[in-house]
Amino acid sequence: MVCRFSSRRPLVLLALVSLRVLGQQFDAKLSFGHENSITPDTSSPPKGWSMQGDPYYPKIYSDRIVLTPVYPGNAKAALWADNKNNHPEFVASLFFRVNGPDGGDGSLHLWYEKEGRRKVGSSTIHTIDKFDGLALVVDNYGGKGGSIRAFLNDGSTDYKTAQNIDSLAFGHCNFQYRNLGRPIELKLTHGASIFKLEVDETECFTSQTIKLPHDYYFGLVASSASNPDSFEVFRYFLNYGVHVDGHDQQQQQQQQQQQQQQQQQQQQQQQQQLQQEQASGYRSQDGSTEQFDRLNRRLDELTRLIANLDERTSRLSEGSDKHYNELVKSYARISQLNTKLEAIERVVHAIKADVEGKEFREHLASLQQTVEDTHSSLMRHLPQTLSHIVTSAAPRMSVIIFLFLITQILLFGGYFLYKRRLKMQPKKYL
Repeated sequence: MVCRFSSRRPLVLLALVSLRVLGQQFDAKLSFGHENSITPDTSSPPKGWSMQGDPYYPKIYSDRIVLTPVYPGNAKAALWADNKNNHPEFVASLFFRVNGPDGGDGSLHLWYEKEGRRKVGSSTIHTIDKFDGLALVVDNYGGKGGSIRAFLNDGSTDYKTAQNIDSLAFGHCNFQYRNLGRPIELKLTHGASIFKLEVDETECFTSQTIKLPHDYYFGLVASSASNPDSFEVFRYFLNYGVHVDGHDQQQQQQQQQQQQQQQQQQQQQQQQQLQQEQASGYRSQDGSTEQFDRLNRRLDELTRLIANLDERTSRLSEGSDKHYNELVKSYARISQLNTKLEAIERVVHAIKADVEGKEFREHLASLQQTVEDTHSSLMRHLPQTLSHIVTSAAPRMSVIIFLFLITQILLFGGYFLYKRRLKMQPKKYL
């Protein structure tokens, strides 16, 4: 179990207060994540927003919404505002995080569309036909580790039948967004003569000719591939009420920074003045400077301890985020291994059932009985058969005597002829 610290929540509230001080107004109906919890009930979406998922409903926590899980893949989820944006000039900020295994893929869309969820739903830029509005797409386009692209349409272009959708983007930039262990800020600034997109306070692209209409719906759509990425949304703010111009925007930012520094200095001075007033009150009431100095030293020590504790908490939070990402990767690998083991187990069960279903014992017993019958039959009939063969194949005595006499007569006749020819030959005398 990974512990989560809400140390960034006071910073969010401080940022909202600073925006109010600087003149910007905050639209709570088109925002979420600005309170202590995203939603009071983790089973329902944020107030003023509608949510849908296919095939799984997004998981809601106190500090974030997991649109698509890290396992299984091929999931889609959408989060749409119920109210239209009626501010011609606005600044929209989205804080999100992407986790996933090596080679994971997916996309996150920030939609600004005329009909909202009724038209787009959970569609992506590759599955929608015609739409009227803006789509900011965060994905792994180009294989460079991450990118964001912007698409515009007035309802005349059918993206589903377009041969090359990627060529329809009017702006893009590359940035790393996977497995960073921290939220990423995506800020869209729209004014009378400025259209600007920033990622983590770094300019992505800008234009002075694009002007978006108002009374459109904001929405978020996440889609994961078979090797999925997990898309988590932490906060979404919509600020309005300040004239945004492309020529003096940098000057306004510098003025805002100066105002923030001045406010911080004023706050520090007020705190020091308050401490001095309290100290003088203590002196006047007690009359003992020694006790006050001791109390003051303890307060300073307590302040240092709180600062050290805050620093250690931040380090622990970073370490827990890193450990959480490692656990997510390990969980994905274990899930794949579990799937393979289940497949092997099914094959083993099938082989076992096949073996147990066939009656090999009866076949072996029948074969053994056949061998025994054959053996007993041979032992019973073999001696008689051999005796019959020997008796029927043995030569008779009369035949042997006849052959013997014929042989003797032939030998005697040959010898007689030899002697006769020898006497009839003429004699030679020397």
